[in-house]
Amino acid sequence: MIPALLVRFLTLAVLFRLNSPKKWRLALVQEFLPESARRWLGVAGLDDLAERAAVDWIPPRLFADTLTWQVVECLTDCGMPRPIPLIRQVLRDLLLHDAKPCRGGLVLDGRFWRKFVARSLRACSVEVAEECRQRVEFVLGQVELSEKIERRWLDVPELREEDRAKLEAARVAEPCERLQALEEAFDQGYFDFVAKLLACSYSCCGRRAHHPLLLWKIWMAMLAVESPKPGIFLEEVDDSLQLRLFLEVMSHEQLPSERRIKGFATERLTPVIEYLVLWHQFLLLQDDRIEITPEFGTDSADMHALARMKTDAAAKFVSPLLGWVIDECRRFCQRAGRQILSEHEQAVLFDAFEKLDWKSLGNFGRNRHLMLAAIRDTLGGQLVTPNPYRIRPDSSPRDGPVSADIATFAEDLAAEFLDRMKVFGEKFNSSTYYDPEGSPHTKRGKTIHGYGVQFLADLKFGLIWSFAVYPAGEGFRPAIIDWVIQAKQTFGWDRMVLTSDREYTIAKAIHQWQEEDIFHYGPRSDVDRKKKGIFVEEDFEIQDGYAVCPNGKRLKRKPNVFVRGSSEQWRYKAKGIDCGNCPLRSQCTTGKGSKMLCVNVYREDLAIQAERMMADPQRTRDLMGRHRAMSEGIVNNLMNHLGVRHAKWKGLALARVQVGLAVVMLNTLKWHKILHDRLQPMTLKPAA
Repeated sequence: MIPALLVRFLTLAVLFRLNSPKKWRLALVQEFLPESARRWLGVAGLDDLAERAAVDWIPPRLFADTLTWQVVECLTDCGMPRPIPLIRQVLRDLLLHDAKPCRGGLVLDGRFWRKFVARSLRACSVEVAEECRQRVEFVLGQVELSEKIERRWLDVPELREEDRAKLEAARVAEPCERLQALEEAFDQGYFDFVAKLLACSYSCCGRRAHHPLLLWKIWMAMLAVESPKPGIFLEEVDDSLQLRLFLEVMSHEQLPSERRIKGFATERLTPVIEYLVLWHQFLLLQDDRIEITPEFGTDSADMHALARMKTDAAAKFVSPLLGWVIDECRRFCQRAGRQILSEHEQAVLFDAFEKLDWKSLGNFGRNRHLMLAAIRDTLGGQLVTPNPYRIRPDSSPRDGPVSADIATFAEDLAAEFLDRMKVFGEKFNSSTYYDPEGSPHTKRGKTIHGYGVQFLADLKFGLIWSFAVYPAGEGFRPAIIDWVIQAKQTFGWDRMVLTSDREYTIAKAIHQWQEEDIFHYGPRSDVDRKKKGIFVEEDFEIQDGYAVCPNGKRLKRKPNVFVRGSSEQWRYKAKGIDCGNCPLRSQCTTGKGSKMLCVNVYREDLAIQAERMMADPQRTRDLMGRHRAMSEGIVNNLMNHLGVRHAKWKGLALARVQVGLAVVMLNTLKWHKILHDRLQPMTLKPAA
């Protein structure tokens, strides 16, 4: 069992980058940490850790995995998620590096913590102390962002005039519209704030870092050309005149390395991506050429995780071998003069794979059920798209003729498969692509594992003004109320009209939104309840404390509000004797017991919303028509053109970074179109 104090200790260490005992001593003694954080930690000094944070013998991997996911949950609940690699790095530096090994496990006993305290007493330089203080203030938002420290950055590459002339002379076409939009935005200073926002996250000491504006420019260029990964993008720079002119380099060697580019997103952008997008949105609002109306719509999209389940994660590595199995089965069928394997032959083949000595494969052997499931899916016609990886199993055809006997063929194929699998080694982790922070969500009969993306956009131009990313299985209905109100307060809108699909026509939300001058338009979630063929709420007379049924009998209201999902209901229960001999029972209930009537607590607000929509049908049609056009267009752009359909990395924190980058790209492109009169306000054609 891992002590709760240790979870809180590591959570603060990750949040404020307190990855050494000396930094912890500074944070507690010099009170860099705020009083609320020290109170939440629950210790006055490091000496208390010896008694309250001790851990008995535990396997290292179990300890690291359990503690990592508990910290992930804490940071996510606080609204400040961090990438899993960063959490594991802090865990390794702070605890695992000096943990005491014991019989294949580790122990964090009193001796370990006394050594920890002793290391914290070592001399600490002024630069490290200043860096620690600065990091805490940066996370708490107490840093003056207007401060510019030019000496921190490496020189930004810039093309010489003769080199630019050479590239311009060789260019045969204008850059794509996205690069044109980005170049104009950078020239007009729309992204200069990035350096100010991120400056305080860099250390004052040590070697100079690449300028954050250059790294931001690289990430925007990656989105513009739809390049999925930094390594692939750097190769494309050498082959593209447009990219070299945009980045002002002659080759990718003048740019940061692949590791630095990815590290910028995972370490620098993760804590501030929401603020970065918000800052960019405020700059757009300051442009007099962009005028938005107080009419907004909200919708959602699904983002698939790297792997739907651990079976898919394992199959992504061995897809070349699974494809090889299919090819060999095809050769066997051609030898037999048939097109496909029979069910009996598939069973014989799968049985041969089950009898293999999977233990010889190490980690793959311990997770053999994942491999067997992937093989079963492959034989059934499902093949997972492989991901690029440095280990490439041999998928060349087998030498010699194919046996005509299915038993011999299956035995030889399974043995060859096992031999080729040994290239991965005994310690290979086949679950690398599985993302446990995502969750499954079923919609219209289709289940995805990943995240949901919620956005709020205006109905005039379709600019996105707020976004949220959440595990798909949790849904966004519980958070939609406060999220919309917070967006209204952030931008200072006086009055707001909100459109949505049926999913967010929530009575409680409509009630609270009306109090904040937010007027909702959207279809009712219960418009088809008349089709049930029994009495509904309108057929009863609702009074304080009771309801009267169509037969004149009273139903007594239960004392407490019943919460069902996002709905809050009053429940009215009839007496058994009243329902037992009632002539209208078949029209009132299909249950065996007495009638139970559920009435929404905020039914008056639903009635007001319905009256508002029916009072002006033309306006309702205009709003809902523009909402559908806007939402479908944005979902199409995000999913199919800006890479939001599939997560590039694991974890909620990096999913937010990915969506934030896409939102900035989308808004920048629309801003460019508005400036050049290529995007007109959204209008609805009149009804025929």
